[in-house]
Order: sequence, then C-alpha cells, then structure tokens
Amino acid sequence: MNKNHTLAMEMKYEGKKYHEIARELKFNETTVKRWFTSDGLLFDKYEKYRQEMDSIIKEEGAEIRRRNIRNASAALVNLLSPDTDEAIRLRAINSVLDRELGKPKESIEHDFKSPLVILDNENGIKSASTKNQRRSDPPSSQAGDVS
Repeated sequence: MNKNHTLAMEMKYEGKKYHEIARELKFNETTVKRWFTSDGLLFDKYEKYRQEMDSIIKEEGAEIRRRNIRNASAALVNLLSPDTDEAIRLRAINSVLDRELGKPKESIEHDFKSPLVILDNENGIKSASTKNQRRSDPPSSQAGDVS
C-alpha cells in the first residue's frame, strides 16, 4: 500500500466521491473504484480503517459528552421553569424522562389547553403552568348510552 492508497482511504472516509478522489490523486475513476470493490486492493484495509476511525470518533464524542454533561443537564433542568414556553418545557421533560427511563414506545402529546404539571415525588407538585389554561367541557354522552 502506498501514499495514494492511504490518501484514497482517508478521502473516501471523509465522504468524497470516487471521481473526486480520482481527480485529486490523478488516477482514472475506474481504477479508484476498483480499489474499493470486494476483491479490490483496499477493500479489507478500508474496512479496518473505517472501523478504527469510527471507534476513535465514538470515543472522542463520549469524552466530549463526559466533559459537558453537568452543563447540559443544568441547562435542561433550567428549561423546566414555569417561565419557559410550554412546548419547550414539554420537550425538556420528555428529554429528561428519556434519559432517565429510556424512550417510551409511544409518544405523549400535550394540547397546551390544559395546565402542564411537573410532579416531584418528594414535595408533590413542583410547578404548574397556567399559560393558555382553559377549563375542559364535560365529556358528551355517547349515542346509545343509558343514563
């Protein structure tokens, strides 16, 4: 494997198209494509390179998350304030719950017509929103119901 092969693998990993790699390295596009076919010169080497790079990027991402988790958590908790727009609060609540309990199998929608209440197991109601609060009409009787 030579320098051009290494550069071709790097460029392919960066998302460049075969014709761009070929033009930059001054090779025929068909030659470059052939390097990466299942029986090509770079197929196995590229797969190994791709896995190594994916692993490095994943580790770097995990490190960035570890360094910033406290700030992100604090910002998310700040969005739970009663002064925050209800749509944003609902997304923040869902985000906190998803991180703590895992994503639910079905989503929960809020119509913003009734108050949004955040409960605290230790202290009861932590905050209740009155924005756009409207009393619901009583449910209507279903046809055929016997009173």
